[in-house]
Amino acid sequence: MRRCADAARLRPAQALAGRALVSLLAGFSAGAAAQEVALFNLTDVEGHVSTNYLGNRDATRQAGPAGVTRSTQGDSDWRNEVFLMTHSYVYHPNFVTLDIGGGPILQAGALETDGGTTQSRGVLYNLVGRANFLRGKPVSGALFYEHLNPVLSIAPGQTLQQETSRYGMEVAATAAALPTPLRFELTRSESNGRSDERVMHDRTDQLNLRLSRDIGKQGATQVQFQAVRQESLSGSTSLPIQSSTSDSGSLDIDTRLPFGTDGEHELLNLVSLNRHDFVVDGRAMPQQSDLNLLLDLRMKHSDALTSFGTAHYSNNDNGDRAAVTQSASSGIAWSPDKELELSAGGRIETQQAGPFSVSDRGVDAMVRRQQALPLGTLTASYRVRHDQRSQRAQASDARAIGERTILGGTSPSALSQARVVAGSVVVSNLTRSQVYVENIDYTLTTVGQTTRLQRLIGGSILDGEDVLVDYAYDLGGTFASAETDQTFNLGWSLSQRLSLYLRESRSTVEVLSGTPTFALGDSRSRLYGLRTDLPFSAAGVPLSAGATVEHERIVDPISPLVRNAADLYLQTEEPLFDLGNVGVTLHRMTMDYASSAQDMDLRGYGLRFSARWMGVDVSAVRNFECDRGGPTVRCRVDNAINAQWRERKLAMNARLAHGRETQAGFERSHTLFQISLRRDL
Repeated sequence: MRRCADAARLRPAQALAGRALVSLLAGFSAGAAAQEVALFNLTDVEGHVSTNYLGNRDATRQAGPAGVTRSTQGDSDWRNEVFLMTHSYVYHPNFVTLDIGGGPILQAGALETDGGTTQSRGVLYNLVGRANFLRGKPVSGALFYEHLNPVLSIAPGQTLQQETSRYGMEVAATAAALPTPLRFELTRSESNGRSDERVMHDRTDQLNLRLSRDIGKQGATQVQFQAVRQESLSGSTSLPIQSSTSDSGSLDIDTRLPFGTDGEHELLNLVSLNRHDFVVDGRAMPQQSDLNLLLDLRMKHSDALTSFGTAHYSNNDNGDRAAVTQSASSGIAWSPDKELELSAGGRIETQQAGPFSVSDRGVDAMVRRQQALPLGTLTASYRVRHDQRSQRAQASDARAIGERTILGGTSPSALSQARVVAGSVVVSNLTRSQVYVENIDYTLTTVGQTTRLQRLIGGSILDGEDVLVDYAYDLGGTFASAETDQTFNLGWSLSQRLSLYLRESRSTVEVLSGTPTFALGDSRSRLYGLRTDLPFSAAGVPLSAGATVEHERIVDPISPLVRNAADLYLQTEEPLFDLGNVGVTLHRMTMDYASSAQDMDLRGYGLRFSARWMGVDVSAVRNFECDRGGPTVRCRVDNAINAQWRERKLAMNARLAHGRETQAGFERSHTLFQISLRRDL
């Protein structure tokens, strides 16, 4: 009897829920006569069949006291793939849509090293799925999953076979559902892969939340929160790999408020809070955090008169010490016509970082004038800036932690802080799972007060890899100084195709009190330049040619420099003899330091060709450069041929690339051949 009474009480609630569901479903079908309503409807099926071959070979050669050492390794991968994707919906396209696809991959590969050859065969699979709920409604969402097996290019001539899984959810609400529209995303991704030089084992969890709201007629504010946790066991196979876990979080608030009769003024307010924690091989590293507050006011008083004012507060803790920076600046610009522009401004900044404090105050002004001449247009500008600096340092140095830089090729990359303390530099990969070794993976050079980081081609750092750099730098002691900078620019545009320019800069430094631990002195520089871009015709073939030529001399007590640079190009504007387009570039740069042996004498050229023959798009490039100016000669050449063809649903892509690098008696070459054939279903 009690069960019957309970059932009787539940029936009204069930009926109410049923009516709500019917009302919801009716809302989807109302006004959508063109859309078919069905319990399940398969709307489309698509897919493709493809075969792909990839061959990669690396060779190294090093001359040493015991003779020449050679090493060769390569890998190949052949994949045959079938992939089908279905599109469907449940009841109505705006209720639930389903995109589900996948298929098998037949894989055969080989890894060749000096020790022998290893064969591999197997069956892989791709699987993707996405369900969208309540599409176009005030509240909508999605669930997704994907399992893929791509082959990634991690550096020129180097690839990595990867297996990735990614899944998560998305929820979005518009202003019709909530006073503050939002978007929420939660994802997890896992990546595993291996090549002859790299291994990858990463797992990343990520949460994103974005809120936005309009304020007034045109103003808006947006809040974004992001939290990321990454676990990594990735790195080079030639170095020890440490397990690392990083947790990072960020909160950004961006508010923009235009005001005035026509919204000609704008107030911008930015707030950002960031935190980053690393645990490497079970050891917690110092937490890094920073808080930034920015208030920026831009005012347009008339078409000719504008002004600005900014205030900035920053609290940065890099684990070594916390630094609090406060700054404010303002300025005004007046441009009565397009030929004349004047501006002036001032700023003040203070910083406190433990035993180090500094105060900067400065003013600046600029005038720019443009004058039409019988031949061309002359533009002249003069800028002056005066700063006074007072600093107090009870410690000798400070630390920079986690400075991010890219090491491409073998060109040096300068660290942001001057006067780096010798022996303090530590270079690691982005996840800190691996620490690189100086003079094996990279080398350090110093020019004046600047320290430069340079990749070695025989090491474990990939060409174009992002790295993190930790180091200590000299604070400079306790002193006060005044500096005046003046810059004069003169440009003469004889036409739209030809211009000449001159820049003269002077800096005067005076020590007012104390004794800095590094040299301060006056400096000056002068730069001459020419830029041209000329179309012409030869033997009936339309061509264009151009050049940029510069000469610069810097007179400085720390690192005097003479720099010369020239870049030239010649290219066809139409196919040459109906065969294809051709382009040639030449470049030369010399940098001669009077107080350092780290000079540069870089020469290079580039050739490119593109054509379309019998429906096939063909391109070929060759780039070469060699620097013989410094103690170490470094040269590089890259060649590539690409072909693309498509006929209806059948497509073919092919690529053959070869490159060679030499540096300090070490030579590395790589060859890559890739071809894919795909038929869409």
